[in-house]
Amino acid sequence: MMTSQRPRSLLPRLFVLLAVSSVIAGGNNEDGDEIPVDIRHHDYKDMIKYMNEIHKKCPDITRIYDIGESVRGRKLQVIEMTELPGNHTLLKPEFKYVGNMHGNEVVGREMLLYLMDYMCQMYNGKDAEIQRLVRETRIHVMPSMNPDGYEVAVKSTRCPGNIGTCCQGTIGRPNANNVDLNRNFPDQYARRNPSEELETQEVIKWIKEHPFVLSANLHGGSLVANYPFDDNREFRSGLVSPAPDNQVFRHVALTYSQHHPTMPNGNPCEGDHFKQGVTNGADWYSVAGGMQDFNYVESNCFEITVEMGCCKFPLASALPRLWLDHRPPLLAFMRMVHMGVKGTVRHAGNGAPHFGAVISVVNVTNGQRTPIDHSIRVTNYGDYFRLLTPGLYEVTATVGKRAQTVTVCVVGRPAVVIHFTVGADTFDAKFETGEGTICKPNDQGVRAINDEVSVRELLDQQEARVLDSKQQTEQVEDSGANFAVGEEQHDAMDKSIQKMRRHSSRSDNVVAAVVIVTIGCLVCLLAGIVLYRKVKELKKVKEGYGYEKVDPDQEDDADDIVIDNP
Repeated sequence: MMTSQRPRSLLPRLFVLLAVSSVIAGGNNEDGDEIPVDIRHHDYKDMIKYMNEIHKKCPDITRIYDIGESVRGRKLQVIEMTELPGNHTLLKPEFKYVGNMHGNEVVGREMLLYLMDYMCQMYNGKDAEIQRLVRETRIHVMPSMNPDGYEVAVKSTRCPGNIGTCCQGTIGRPNANNVDLNRNFPDQYARRNPSEELETQEVIKWIKEHPFVLSANLHGGSLVANYPFDDNREFRSGLVSPAPDNQVFRHVALTYSQHHPTMPNGNPCEGDHFKQGVTNGADWYSVAGGMQDFNYVESNCFEITVEMGCCKFPLASALPRLWLDHRPPLLAFMRMVHMGVKGTVRHAGNGAPHFGAVISVVNVTNGQRTPIDHSIRVTNYGDYFRLLTPGLYEVTATVGKRAQTVTVCVVGRPAVVIHFTVGADTFDAKFETGEGTICKPNDQGVRAINDEVSVRELLDQQEARVLDSKQQTEQVEDSGANFAVGEEQHDAMDKSIQKMRRHSSRSDNVVAAVVIVTIGCLVCLLAGIVLYRKVKELKKVKEGYGYEKVDPDQEDDADDIVIDNP
């Protein structure tokens, strides 16, 4: 009986092992060729080396820079990816990812390194979707905001017979001054951070110097997309604290969640329950001084926080599966930077940027005027980017005491382009995008996303609009940067939608692959049984940085331990 039970328990493990080994190279391009990325844990020196290697592969579309140093003098290094890196291009939105804010939460750090390598190789391989994303977006990626904390975690974390100790520990979470960086930013409700840490100061300066539009802060310890606000006036957990742009935040959070194979299930870790895999921050637990709220309140940037897995510092063997799961949502989330409206505000005479202009929005989708109490400012370059979900809006540009308002339909991506020109006695608005985006006030054909509308449903609606529009227009794009609706763009959008659907059905594909692999596994069954018996004899496992060997006395050092919420 015991002998017959062992093969049955072993087969699923063999299948998983084979499935993981088949994707450890990092993914496939459209031709089925493997895209190799360096899937392992990277300490500080290895991280810097890896970033430089990516730059060498793609020197024309990447740039490496640092925004300053950590307390211990390690560079806060960023890799930029776009065509013509190093410069802001008018009407090209800027996007950022930040990982490893908590030093012991390492999955985001690794995923961002893999992502940049993957995109670089796909761009060189002429992948149209990646090339378009790189061409039309200025992407900034900081794999580690807390390199000092990481070095503490990688040297101090241990798992004495229980992987949970490693997955949920707090050693290495704060910076070198023992400060939690995600409680260290200026807060709209609390004033308990009289001085910001060096890393915090550098990131604040970075945010204010770059016109970021959309961002995600990657953490670990659960599996959920968390959106603002993170706290409330009562400083009470379990109390929803919606931002004025709650619809936008839910939309982009759902975009990440629903492109992940398991995040939408909502029950990732013991004790966690998140409807559709997303949550309002304060409704989960109240956090004052968080980075995502600072981005939204103090700049034009919309940021969410993504918890990337239940285990904060997983074994190296878990990284291939994590990469396979997070690659589609990481790419899909970046594309959300292109929704809503964008344009310029300029002087009529010389075309110079009109500094200080403000863009405000009123939602009139359902026949009611609902002002969105969050205005954005025109950048120093004269352009603006306003994220909006599908719907009908009044968009107003204000310069001093003068204003101009237009009504516009937002139907998804790409963004509607509206240019405002201010003269001595004139204030004009011009739509760059083709017909179909200027709506009548009583338009009933558009509705905004709400709590009951899924991102997949919106994708279905967008696909239907694309197919309908293809039958009504013969216009062709003049160039890759032109957003006019034409046959070439429709084909690209069709391809994008199909690819997104392939990503969304990845779980089904994996199941089908496992069935096929089963046939081959039966041949290896006998060898597997032998292997299984050998593995059972092992008392300890050494693999990657998941299990660390340290002096137990050093592990109990109070200076290394901070107890806080995950």
